Amino acid sequence: MEILDRQKKNILSKIKTIGFDLDGTLYEATSEVQSRIRDEIYKKISYGFVIPFEQAKTLFEESYSRTSSGSRTIKEFEEQFQKKLEKDLIQNAIQEADILDLIQENSSLVISLNRFAKKYSLDLLTSGKEDLASEKLRKIGINKNIFGYFLSADNGSKT
Repeated sequence: MEILDRQKKNILSKIKTIGFDLDGTLYEATSEVQSRIRDEIYKKISYGFVIPFEQAKTLFEESYSRTSSGSRTIKEFEEQFQKKLEKDLIQNAIQEADILDLIQENSSLVISLNRFAKKYSLDLLTSGKEDLASEKLRKIGINKNIFGYFLSADNGSKT
């Protein structure tokens, strides 16, 4: 047991930076958040394939239940309809869904991040635009300046 404790301390001593994702990580992806995001996905599918919203919803949910992946589901649709949809449709839906009112302040998370920031450099990686990410952080109660590096769609790619 003592050997494992030393190995663990050795590994932890090498950590210099901790990176965080924003969406669904620094705030909870509640069922209402998920519902609004899904509605945005259905709208995009409906518009892209010129099909009714309810049909888009049914098709997405049936395919998603098999694939467990939004992007794989979209690929299936593109093959089935022989038409490409907008690039990064799922990620765009996450960013464009109106969920700001659902994001709650989280003081215990803020305290934890401040504690981590005393020992490590903290970075934020998000596929969203910086202004929207900043607004989400504000709603949570996180000062965006706590992050040494703030990677967003405006200055790079999370992938």
